Amino acid sequence: MSQEIPCKPYFDSILLFCLLKELKGLEGKKIKAVRRDEENNIAVCFADEMLFMSTNPVLYRVHLALGPPQKKMRKHFFEEQVKFLRVAEVKQLGFDRIFYLGLSKSGIRPSWYLVFELIGPSSNVFLINEKSIIIASHRISKTRGKGEIYQLNGKTFEELTHSSAEGKLIDIIAEKALGETIRQQFKKMPLWLAEMMKTMDENELRNRLKSFLEQPKPYIHYEGPKPCFISPLRISSQSKPRASFSTAIAELYQHLLHENKRERIRREILKKIRNAKKIQVKLVNDQEQADLSGEFKKKGELILLHIKEIKKGTQMLTVVDPYDEKTLIAIEFDPAKTASRNAADYFRKARKAKKSKETIKRRTLETSDEIKRLTKLIDSIDDLPPESLHQLLESLHPTKRTKEKKEPKAFRAFETRSGRKILVGRSKKENEHLTFHVAKPRDLFFHVREAPGSHTILVNDGNVTKADIQEAAEIAAHFSKAKHASIVPVSYTQRRYVRTSKKLGPGKVIISHEKTIFVEPTLPPKKEKI
Repeated sequence: MSQEIPCKPYFDSILLFCLLKELKGLEGKKIKAVRRDEENNIAVCFADEMLFMSTNPVLYRVHLALGPPQKKMRKHFFEEQVKFLRVAEVKQLGFDRIFYLGLSKSGIRPSWYLVFELIGPSSNVFLINEKSIIIASHRISKTRGKGEIYQLNGKTFEELTHSSAEGKLIDIIAEKALGETIRQQFKKMPLWLAEMMKTMDENELRNRLKSFLEQPKPYIHYEGPKPCFISPLRISSQSKPRASFSTAIAELYQHLLHENKRERIRREILKKIRNAKKIQVKLVNDQEQADLSGEFKKKGELILLHIKEIKKGTQMLTVVDPYDEKTLIAIEFDPAKTASRNAADYFRKARKAKKSKETIKRRTLETSDEIKRLTKLIDSIDDLPPESLHQLLESLHPTKRTKEKKEPKAFRAFETRSGRKILVGRSKKENEHLTFHVAKPRDLFFHVREAPGSHTILVNDGNVTKADIQEAAEIAAHFSKAKHASIVPVSYTQRRYVRTSKKLGPGKVIISHEKTIFVEPTLPPKKEKI
């Protein structure tokens, strides 16, 4: 046997053939529900178990699972058609990775069929009627749509049901050139069968294959601590028996899902490390620019020193370094700007470079620490338990926080001397909210005539006095553009006589049945918040 077996999932037709012996136990049972989860897996639910299928492009699988569906699962659109129907028949279509549940009300003659296709990235589930017309599909199919006749590789559903998987297996085993026949039959060889063909001659292989036809037994083959594939035969001491093919499939694929998640996390961390290293390179370049702050300042000063010599349109100025007469300094110019503007640009660069030094130093340390942390994390991935993987993956992809809605500011609130409450809006939107969503129909609405101002509401408890109206009008006048006038006309009416229109815009209203009072803008001594 080979020393190293790649852990590649493959749901082969022989594995399905073995599993269907267990699925035969569904015959006569009534469907209670059909559900789907957030990963678009489908579950056909019965009283105490469910038939679970995943159409994952790599980890596609099907098996029986005990218990009711998970709470996170939602109703599948198949449920309307198949709920309360009984399973009349379970059958594999030919020697392929396709099988169906024949459904009927009586549990005798099928009138509906759920066809499960385990064919890699194109895996799907179809609901068809007794005339082989597709009623619906679990996933959108590019080749077969609703209302079309169900076909596969040019064969109709009726033609497919006539072929027998067991008969095909018997024919394969009976072939003289068994090994060559097997290679021709499978586009992708099952790992367990490939291992047997490497170590057995044709007679031994033929006898072993015959033994599992009647009563296949599930084994998971391990390489060290890792499960690699399922076989219907014990092929070595590393093959561990399981209670059923369903439990074996669930165990193997659970491990593969975790390994897939580990690999995804590893890729995500490596991506973050690459990005951090790019930032490091950029910070080095920024540091080089920051170190030139003194050079930028010197160039600005030299421009001002030679400003009278610089002609308009100059692109380069070469001058002697005043601190080292043997050195010449070349100063680039923007010819579209004046000499003083060019000097100002260099001074600005000098300030920016000097200011950025501390930031660059801090970010360089942070980036270096982040790379160390991620490198340490990637080394520990293989040791993390499965329950920690999901948390780690979420930490790498934090969900975007929705902006918390700010609590609206409280209206300005006052009390009259008699204790009546007065509310005043702060903006156009707040005015509109106060008048049309807070104020009651019989509350009094106040607004300054011929001048912009806040909507003011006097809460009417049925005992409002003229003094209360006077005070409310004075407050309305105070919170208006006319607050510096000595006398201001203020209109007031019941809120039910105030209306608005989309044409007017927010805050603008039309009032009727109003009265006018002339007041001096002022505020009462007492103010409260609500």
